[in-house]
Amino acid sequence: MCIQPKNPSQNLKKNIFKRSCKFLKNVGVPTETVALAVFSCCLKL
Repeated sequence: MCIQPKNPSQNLKKNIFKRSCKFLKNVGVPTETVALAVFSCCLKL
């Protein structure tokens, strides 16, 4: 999906982001919204 970051702090951010995505899906946020959030996150990294 995105380029793998080499730097540990970016990896940490990515892990936190993955967890929050799972949380959002569990809460019932539409997959499109989650996909959009992931895409914008990748652009910021």
